[in-house]
Amino acid sequence: MRSVARTLRPTISIKSIVHSAKTLQDSLPGNPDSESHCFQILATLCCTRISKNNMSEDRVPKQTPNPASAFPLSRNVRSALHLLRKCQRWDHETEAELHKLGFPLTYEFIRLVLINLHENVNMALKFFVWTEQWHGQVHFLPLYQTMVEILVKANNFEDLLWEMLENSNLFNTAVMLLIECYVFMRCPVKAFEELKRIKNSGFNRPPQNAYNVLFTSLVREVFLSEAKEIYTEMLVDGMKPSVFALDSLLIALCDHRKAEDAAIMLEDMEIQGFFPSSTCCAVLIRELCRGMQGDRAYCIVSGILKRKCRKTRSLNICVYAFCKAGQLEKAEMLMEESLNWGYVLDTVTYNSLIAGFCWTGRVEESRLILDRIMEAGCVPDVISYNTVIAGYSKKGMLSHLLNIFNEMMLNGISPDVCSYNCVIHGFSKVGKLEEANKFLQDMMAKDLVPCATTYNIILNGLCKSGKASDALKLFRKLKGLHFSPKIETYNILIDGLCKAGKLDDSHRILKEAGELGYVPTLITYTTVMTCCFRSGKLEQGLQVFSEMKSKGYVGDAFIYCTVISGLSKLGKFQEACACIGHMLIRGIVFDLVIYNSILNTFCKAGELERTFHLLYDMESRGWIGDVYTNTILINGLCKAGDMDTAYRHFTAMIRKGCVPNLVTYNALIAGFCKVGKVDIAIDLFKMMEEKDRITYTSLLHGLCKAGRVLNAYNLLLSCLKSHISVCDSAIGLVHAMLCNSRNYREVRQLKYVIQMTKILQE
Repeated sequence: MRSVARTLRPTISIKSIVHSAKTLQDSLPGNPDSESHCFQILATLCCTRISKNNMSEDRVPKQTPNPASAFPLSRNVRSALHLLRKCQRWDHETEAELHKLGFPLTYEFIRLVLINLHENVNMALKFFVWTEQWHGQVHFLPLYQTMVEILVKANNFEDLLWEMLENSNLFNTAVMLLIECYVFMRCPVKAFEELKRIKNSGFNRPPQNAYNVLFTSLVREVFLSEAKEIYTEMLVDGMKPSVFALDSLLIALCDHRKAEDAAIMLEDMEIQGFFPSSTCCAVLIRELCRGMQGDRAYCIVSGILKRKCRKTRSLNICVYAFCKAGQLEKAEMLMEESLNWGYVLDTVTYNSLIAGFCWTGRVEESRLILDRIMEAGCVPDVISYNTVIAGYSKKGMLSHLLNIFNEMMLNGISPDVCSYNCVIHGFSKVGKLEEANKFLQDMMAKDLVPCATTYNIILNGLCKSGKASDALKLFRKLKGLHFSPKIETYNILIDGLCKAGKLDDSHRILKEAGELGYVPTLITYTTVMTCCFRSGKLEQGLQVFSEMKSKGYVGDAFIYCTVISGLSKLGKFQEACACIGHMLIRGIVFDLVIYNSILNTFCKAGELERTFHLLYDMESRGWIGDVYTNTILINGLCKAGDMDTAYRHFTAMIRKGCVPNLVTYNALIAGFCKVGKVDIAIDLFKMMEEKDRITYTSLLHGLCKAGRVLNAYNLLLSCLKSHISVCDSAIGLVHAMLCNSRNYREVRQLKYVIQMTKILQE
């Protein structure tokens, strides 16, 4: 919510800025009146304020500190180690000798003795227990962790600790160490079983700390049912779990789409006197609202806030969560009721509401919140205005954007880099680069240094305006003036160059990014690969796909469908089927859109057998084909000339209640005309409620092919008189057929109607 770009201070002198600007401007060729004039101004203004602080952290080699030299052990530690190592076993004499030494049992002393005594696990364990009893209190957690690491390395730590359990004085320590060992080994379920075994063996009740450690570990390793069981046991035994552990469990339940379980557990926690953190409430709001349970989320959270301490921060987190979930009415209701509970609303509270209205596209209403802030006695800050400006920028409402920008300055709030970025983005997005340039100039005149986001916006604006070459030139100039782009900048350039058809340039940029140590993202590979396939460079696209997989990236359904289409066009159907197998192995869930996409690919390639195998697989998984599925199959059958099967599929489709669309009819009419069955095509033509130029063109070609010239002539006349567009090839064919059959009167009539149609169109 407060992630606003911090203003970077320039580290270059004004003289050097002016010199760089003049040098760059002189180096740019072209006439100021030419198309590249805007690019020249943008380049000049961008490059003048690049700070050396703008260098990418990814490319600055990090200085690794020299490892600390190994300090010699103190005399006290050496004496204690000498005594313990010469003892054959731990007994009262050993304890008496340690007492005689009279060393202070500090944390560091105990830790160093344990670490250097790791070869004798039994002695280290006895020393650990003795020091704890000497102190009369439980050791700090770091000492337990040190002891646990020593125990885990021994193969018999279970035997040692179970032997300790027999001693009632050592019981709590033994249980804690046993649980901690399994937790350290990331085996919380085994720890859970051991705790049950201890309880069933007639020992004392395990200490509460052991339960809390186990509870937290089970949640961390996502063994939620076992964690809930531990929670219930603790309540039955009269113990209170830590608030941190309970929060972790509730958040884990929500993250695993078990919001209902979390809500029930939260209600039970309230009865027990526990109150979750505000972060936990926010997660619960998110999940319940996602499950269309906004009312329940409001009821739970309002009840918690009503009984908790009156901290505005807690309220703000919950208001923000409702806004993020799109439940603006609930957020406003919570704000109003919180006033009655003693909460104080501040600017941050209203900023959440402004952001919520902007996220849902209700920017005009977000503008009104600014007035409400002042009415409530608060003052809008730069974040308040930036959020509204960003909303107007996203919707392209530039006049409103300028009004709010000017209002912000009139109210004494200075725009920051984020403010200018939003304005520049708004103008760049609609291609108004000169206006964007003016705000960039104004920004730098106020001693604000553009950040990497500013340059990305400008480069993206040039690419979106079809000036990818200018964007590439600007990028080169920026790099020459100490600007170190990140992978997002490269992605923008690659996308712009690909869409401009400059594949070679995009590959060079991709290679350059790799040489500089940047790892191309999934977006980078997807952009280049899609461009290769669309431009017909299928082999090149498949190479990019292979490289993407070698880097460990897992493609989504869109990428796999694109690859399957490319492989099918190359006739590599075995590889295409293997891709489908990979999709299933990687757990990509097939929906109807994916099935339709692959079915269409196979049909276009004429692989009807594979198409129907995939259709059978689709139906076996419970998916029922829609009008698009049936149309794809009918079109494939028609192109293959199997009109009988196509027509049977058409009638079955209607019986199932699936209404054919225009494409379905057009495919059938073209297919029947192609095989000379014009009468069936005419019957289908009469059934259609909607027709287009393809429908008429297909039927005209079919009638002419069947020698029914006068029928074609009458159909063409009705089209022309009704101002229905028909392909020129169909008109030329009908005219030629009339001439060949010596129907000169019809030829003259057709020419007259065509001329009149052209006059009326003019």
